[in-house]
Amino acid sequence: MALGTAGGSVRLMAVEADVDAGRLYAPPRGSQYFAVQVEGCAGPGEAAVAFKPDYFSVELADHTVRDAGPSMKKPDLRGGPIPSGHCLDGWVTFVIPRHQDVVTVVYDGSQSVHWALATTPNH
Repeated sequence: MALGTAGGSVRLMAVEADVDAGRLYAPPRGSQYFAVQVEGCAGPGEAAVAFKPDYFSVELADHTVRDAGPSMKKPDLRGGPIPSGHCLDGWVTFVIPRHQDVVTVVYDGSQSVHWALATTPNH
């Protein structure tokens, strides 16, 4: 999705429910890791556009909101400035209740963007 008039963009590339981070990094009891793969691009005339996991959240079917959590899905979005004309991408992980569906992924950076999800295969 294009942002502003300088050619920058942000897009949701993939979603994954019930991310397996290995037994040493299991989610809290009754929870699961949910991850989104995102990409942010700076327009040709934009310099040092900030793009980081903290700009993302998810809304669950029960209308609660979860902010980005630990970086469990790799390669994770490290975040930082995007050079003019370049892109930065990676996975952002959230901790959500095991039997909850994510209905919306939200980007709240320079503009607010919402991606509605049909359902998530988390049961």
